[in-house]
Order: sequence, then structure tokens, then C-alpha cells
Amino acid sequence: MRRITLLVAWLLLTAKGLLFFAAVANEANLPANRQLVVGIYQNPPKILVNADGTPTGIFGDLLTRLRNSRTGN
Repeated sequence: MRRITLLVAWLLLTAKGLLFFAAVANEANLPANRQLVVGIYQNPPKILVNADGTPTGIFGDLLTRLRNSRTGN
């Protein structure tokens, strides 16, 4: 019984790994100018929107850093 359980676990992990690598390989075929659209809602202190429309808070800072790393700003 233990061997069957280990075999099933190994097969599942192998299948997950193959799916992961297929998804990563597919990423290489996508255009570099893809756009990520993010919606923001008020949830202080995690994420807020300033009066000028820029995101702030913990997640707002992360979004800003992500945008800057992708656009080079």
C-alpha cells in the first residue's frame, strides 16, 4: 500500500512539474509588451489611492516597484 501511495504522489508531482515547465516555456513565446491591468480598492493600510490617483500603502508600494521594474522608470 505504501508503494502505491508513493507512486501516486510521484506521478502527481511529475505531472505538476511538467505543467509548470510547459507554462514557463509558453511564457517565452509571449510578446514583451504585454499589459497587466490591476484594480485597486481602499483597504488601509494595505492599499490606498491618493488624491492624485497613485497607489500607496504596503501593496501600493509593491505595485509601484513592479511597474518601475517592468518599465525601467
